[in-house]
Amino acid sequence: MVKKTKGARIRGIASICLGCLLLAGGIGLYGYNRARPSVPQEQVAKQTPVPTAEATPDSQAAAGQQIRLTEQAKLILQIRYTKCGHTIESDISDPELSNLTREELAAMFPDGTVTEFAADGAKINESIEGICSNHYILKYDEATQSFSVYRREETDQDLKLVTSFEGIDMPIVDEALKEGILFDSLEQIESYIEDIDS
Repeated sequence: MVKKTKGARIRGIASICLGCLLLAGGIGLYGYNRARPSVPQEQVAKQTPVPTAEATPDSQAAAGQQIRLTEQAKLILQIRYTKCGHTIESDISDPELSNLTREELAAMFPDGTVTEFAADGAKINESIEGICSNHYILKYDEATQSFSVYRREETDQDLKLVTSFEGIDMPIVDEALKEGILFDSLEQIESYIEDIDS
């Protein structure tokens, strides 16, 4: 027979006590669950609130309501200039344009097309025959023997005179120069005139 030490006996007793405690806790939990009244699934479904759908643009459209712009709606105006081929995009968002429908917005831009429309924003496309504000136009006037340089301002669609060069006699004037030649910078124009004048 093997003699057990005092420490081994204490560990054995502690293990037995721990096992008894776990068994008693499990029996108590089982009894609690069995004694608690059960709720039928039908009652659980009645007690659970059904989330209501928020009014989204899609749900508004499905319900036959017209979608309207919100005060925070982002409005983008894209203008394509036919002579230079550039498209300039501008943010024209304004709270005063809120609550408009697609049709009402389209009526405010008769020369444009509303290409995208949602409650949180819209995009309008326009096409203008002319050049954007990134270019200069150089024209020659035979009567005054002068070159005039024009540029379109970003806020205005009219051409504004930027500068002129006078006293340059040209024996042969190209028709394109009478109508106006497109340049990207004043430096290019000055170089062009220097080449002609020399």
